Amino acid sequence: MRIALLLLCLLPAACRKGVHAGSKVALAYTLTVDGRIYEASDAGQPEEIVIGAGQACPGLEAGIMGMTPGQEKTLTVPPDQGYGLHDPTAIQQIPLKAFGDLAKDLAVGRAVQGVRGGKPTEAMIVAMDEKSVTLDFNHRLAGKTLVYKVKVVSLGDAR
Repeated sequence: MRIALLLLCLLPAACRKGVHAGSKVALAYTLTVDGRIYEASDAGQPEEIVIGAGQACPGLEAGIMGMTPGQEKTLTVPPDQGYGLHDPTAIQQIPLKAFGDLAKDLAVGRAVQGVRGGKPTEAMIVAMDEKSVTLDFNHRLAGKTLVYKVKVVSLGDAR
């Protein structure tokens, strides 16, 4: 018991209370979508995020709150806590001529970048013909349930 108390006193305060708003967290993770691995942190290279800085989806941030270094967990994040629901109004048809010389490089399944509502954005080409291109401005993971297997590798304060 005495050793445990001594170790607790030596740990930084952020580690004692676990992940919280303002924490800088190094996470090893695997993200599975529709039963397939979508992405994962590189072995030995955890991803660093600051909780509350918008660097991760809300469901992931909420799910790791209170976790401490070494702790592992599997989180199921519904679409409304992940990248949002799929919005059918975010699909737009654009005249092919609007792409100018870039039109020759367009193909279904390719991502394009541009400006929408005055902000930089990315869209996926979901259909095209000789006159128009149909773009989907939804996030690629919109409407998807996300399954994260996470491990908190290290924890500190972002300040």
